Amino acid sequence: MRVWAIHLVLGMLSCAVTEGAIVAHEYNGYTDPFDYHIAYSPSDGLPTITIYAPSDPNLPYDFDCYDSNDPNHAAAIRAIMAVSDIGTVELMVRGHNGRQFGATEVRLLQLDQPGVNGRIMEFYVEGPVGADGQTRVATVVG
Repeated sequence: MRVWAIHLVLGMLSCAVTEGAIVAHEYNGYTDPFDYHIAYSPSDGLPTITIYAPSDPNLPYDFDCYDSNDPNHAAAIRAIMAVSDIGTVELMVRGHNGRQFGATEVRLLQLDQPGVNGRIMEFYVEGPVGADGQTRVATVVG
């Protein structure tokens, strides 16, 4: 029974981390699926990040996205969104592990739902933001 439970948990974690070649990762210790969740599009493998919990003061969500077949380069993020009524969400999208950019593009960025105070702390994206819809945040800090 114990081995089965470990395999189930590991299987759930691997699904949350990546599907296909694209990998999205959070670096400040927030937990998928409790604080946020990453879902990958079946058509192109791009991640949609949904934030469920506010960020702790002075500890923003810190994401990057890359192609596991070429981990030196960033990859696209389909969307970053927050659910309503969770309070302040501070966000960074930036490169890690030697990558200059946190993503090649973020097609949809919406952190202004009712009851959400979205704050961009750092945002290093190589290409366009908002190709799939209006970009909405409350504050851009850095």
